[in-house]
Amino acid sequence: MRLARNAREAIESLVEGELGLALIDQSMVNADPQHWREAWATLNGRVRLVAIATGPADDEARRFLRETAEVTLSPPYDLRVVRRALVTTLGASL
Repeated sequence: MRLARNAREAIESLVEGELGLALIDQSMVNADPQHWREAWATLNGRVRLVAIATGPADDEARRFLRETAEVTLSPPYDLRVVRRALVTTLGASL
């Protein structure tokens, strides 16, 4: 597990690391959706994405998440729902 403090660190961790799942806040994508789209293209489908919606998203960020996220969670957040989303995305290995 890796924790990124900002969008740049998150993208670097995904591109350089051997992560299978990214749990990201949509505000990270809002900051620079085009950079996310370019970085995501280099991952060749090896990372699955679960998005956490915390507020309004711009059109490009919303389109990126719709095209790439396996699941987008919206408030109120219930730990059972979060766990179910992670299990559904990764399978029973959690």
